[in-house]
Amino acid sequence: MMKRERIFTFWIVLLMGLSSLSVLAPVTEASPSRANHSVSIQGNAFSPSSITIDVGDSITWTNYDGATHTATSTSGPASFDSGSISNGGTFTFTFTTAGTYDYKCQPHPYMTASITVVASNNPPEVSGVSISPDPAFTNDVITVQATPSDADGDSVTLSYSWLVNGQAISETSHTLSGTSSFDKGDQIQVGVTPNDGTEDGASVTSNSIIISNTAPSIASVTITPSTLNNETIAVCTTSGWMDDDGDMEGYEYAWTVNGAVHQDTTQSSGPFNVDDVISCTATPHDGDGPGPHLSSNDITVVAADAPDADGDGVPDTTDSCPQTPTSESVDVHGCSASQRDGDGDGVTDADDICPQTSVGATVDNHGCAPSQLDSDEDGFSDDVDAFPTDAGEHLDTDGDGIGDNSDHDDDNDGWNDTTEHDCSTNSTDPHSTPLDTDGDGVCDSHDDDSDNDEWNNTSEQDCNTNSTDYHSTPVDSDGDGICDYLDDDDDNDGWGDTAEIDCSTNSTDPNSIPLDTDGDGICDHLDTHDDTVPEPEPVTEPEPVTTEGGSNGIPGFTSVLMFTAIAGALMHLKRRRTE
Repeated sequence: MMKRERIFTFWIVLLMGLSSLSVLAPVTEASPSRANHSVSIQGNAFSPSSITIDVGDSITWTNYDGATHTATSTSGPASFDSGSISNGGTFTFTFTTAGTYDYKCQPHPYMTASITVVASNNPPEVSGVSISPDPAFTNDVITVQATPSDADGDSVTLSYSWLVNGQAISETSHTLSGTSSFDKGDQIQVGVTPNDGTEDGASVTSNSIIISNTAPSIASVTITPSTLNNETIAVCTTSGWMDDDGDMEGYEYAWTVNGAVHQDTTQSSGPFNVDDVISCTATPHDGDGPGPHLSSNDITVVAADAPDADGDGVPDTTDSCPQTPTSESVDVHGCSASQRDGDGDGVTDADDICPQTSVGATVDNHGCAPSQLDSDEDGFSDDVDAFPTDAGEHLDTDGDGIGDNSDHDDDNDGWNDTTEHDCSTNSTDPHSTPLDTDGDGVCDSHDDDSDNDEWNNTSEQDCNTNSTDYHSTPVDSDGDGICDYLDDDDDNDGWGDTAEIDCSTNSTDPNSIPLDTDGDGICDHLDTHDDTVPEPEPVTEPEPVTTEGGSNGIPGFTSVLMFTAIAGALMHLKRRRTE
């Protein structure tokens, strides 16, 4: 008796321990799944026929038709095939690769649909951001260099935010011009932000550049007076000061006498000895730095009382034009305008209205060659003007005596200029003529029916026939103006071509029509219910049953079983003790 009681006690303790383990065991929750989308198959169509989902999402197809269907991929990064789905049946597929998937029903290929699977966007990046040139000056244009990238392969555009001395300015292009945006001493930077059409990436700021001082320059240096005697003070005269920074004008001077540097560093110097050869050098300086220096021509000092027969101020010993008329101004060589012929065309500068005639050119009494004249003032010199006295004309391409501006067919090729321009051919080249396949005077690029076969070019291209061949015309079985290639119902009998092919009738014969006993639009050949019996109602799937381990507080099957076993064992033990 005691032995049996011990055995019962052992089993009770064991069952209680197992029960406690089942109650105390940690609940393992299912990992969250991606979205599941539904596609219905009803009325011989997929609904929706187009759907966009994320990578990792699933689609469940449910067939509500009486006929058996499939969901079979025809293109895409991955393939799927449901096999036959009967009425009330389902098929689920998870898409793990981004892309576009086209699919159809295998028994009914006219039933088509598509799925677009998109991946989450990665923001674009930009690297290697820098600006140049460095050093940069006031009139420079500073340019940004940057390299964009995108992990998704998206097209990336860059936006720019310029900073001058740390302050943002309105300029947003990839260049910054100093003439309008910065001055000497300014600090320049730029921030670059990439965008892939979906979102901005992180902005990157470039190196900084300090705008450097621009050195000044001068155009010329001369000594005045130009004829220098031994009693005159010489002055070093500059002209053409230029400083992009707008700095104050300043100079440094140096004098050279007989090849040796003179001690004077001022603007003026002298007097000098007779026969001394002198020159001066001027160096521009803006306070921050010097510019390139320039030197004057050498001048030989003459005696104050040297003979000057024509009284022009130039001693006879250096006067190249010794008979200068009284009161005429002369140059350092003692020549006046009436004596000089700078271009050597035989007409003195005083009478020459074309002072820079090319050497050897024939000129008129005014010293002008045809290349320097524009008699009709039309902007074309006489030597290249076919109509030098007609301001309205200067060209005659085809040489017919009619200027191109008045000539409606400049190249005389039989096509007027306006038409050639419209047809994108050259109106001044007789070998460049528009293509006109049917010879109707309308070039093919503007002719809606290039071969004049009463089918317009667009229709022929869509129907895969030759729009420039009169003998190549689209087939149109029912004469409705839509070629069979594009016509969903070639014979206009009310049945689509795909349906007729599936139903084994002739899609180009209006007298060959599929048999449809119940008139439901599905031929008997494909209709699994070809009588008048209504389609069964869609099967509604039962709600899922919460399994053990859920959080709804209902004990699992194992716990119930264990408690029942414990209770039975206790009752049996009590009965045994009573006996």
